[in-house]
Amino acid sequence: PAGPVKLYHISDTEGIKRFDPEVAAKNPKTYSRAGYKAWPQPRVFFFTQKGQKDGGITIQGKYVYVVELDRSQLYDLNYDDPNYFADWGKAKERYFEITGQDPTYQPNQYDLIKTLLKEDAPNVKGFLLRQGPKPKDEDKEKAKEKEKYKTIAALWEPVEPSGVIAPEEYYEKQK
Repeated sequence: PAGPVKLYHISDTEGIKRFDPEVAAKNPKTYSRAGYKAWPQPRVFFFTQKGQKDGGITIQGKYVYVVELDRSQLYDLNYDDPNYFADWGKAKERYFEITGQDPTYQPNQYDLIKTLLKEDAPNVKGFLLRQGPKPKDEDKEKAKEKEKYKTIAALWEPVEPSGVIAPEEYYEKQK
């Protein structure tokens, strides 16, 4: 899908002009370190909803940076369209062709999908992914609403903020 999307990054650093994953990887916060163990790709994390918390934890910071992208620049791992996970064997085959890796190598799933996306959708700058388990709710609309507050963005391409808002504005109750 296409259309504008806003992402939010909370920081104590004033005047950020560019979110560079290479810089972020050199000084990961405690809550990012586990993510880097799972996939060492440098990336910057963003919330996808105003007021969103990190697994129920309020991230502290003096500045909330806003980044505006087109939705087509984010690959949604929650829905995996064009179904890389559905045909994992074919996806791995393509990965080995692209990278020249030994076919006995077990690629990291995120690295595999990023590699395929560079070929299939070079405009993609990062993933949308769910934090924690998928919400279970009989009502699909309620489940979808809960899910959007658990989805974060992890960008591996540098981006520039379009603005800054105060933490009070970010955390105010949604109407």
